[in-house]
Amino acid sequence: MCKLFFDWSLFFQWSMELLQELELKELKEEYRWLVHHRIGILFGDFFGEYEKALNHYNKALEINEKIDNIKGVSYSLHQIGTIYQDKGDYDAALTHYQKAMDIKEKIGDIAGTASSMAQMGKVLSIKGQHNDALKLCLQSYLIFVKLESPNVTIVEGFIRNIRENLPEDQFNAILKEFNLTSSF
Repeated sequence: MCKLFFDWSLFFQWSMELLQELELKELKEEYRWLVHHRIGILFGDFFGEYEKALNHYNKALEINEKIDNIKGVSYSLHQIGTIYQDKGDYDAALTHYQKAMDIKEKIGDIAGTASSMAQMGKVLSIKGQHNDALKLCLQSYLIFVKLESPNVTIVEGFIRNIRENLPEDQFNAILKEFNLTSSF
């Protein structure tokens, strides 16, 4: 009996090469940024090829700036922050998350603001800045609760991880600042 084996990673790689060969110039710029953004996600999340992902996110950022797509700029900056976080360049990650968050606040993207806030909290925790990390994650948590977002559970995980690195009284004091009790 012949057993067929299909290597999905080769399929994804082939798909990526095909996407890159497409004549993106035929697409309107308002869609071209999104193609680069999605290619960046594939390279970063599926292949771990951070430099290639960063290249595509920077292309998306450039296009978004050119066409004055402010929300797209914030998406690109956030994803660039994610790549820097994955590479361990936490200061660059924080810079990009902060820029993304500032834009999201300015345009009223509440969920996006909370998302960037949570990522900043996660990075600050990695850097050992647990108090600031907890405050950002709690702000994000409260926004996601208000929005009834499924992202609440992700942020709860960040908060639980931070809790492991703070003395109980410190953790509870910060919770009290946010009128919360210890349920994490």
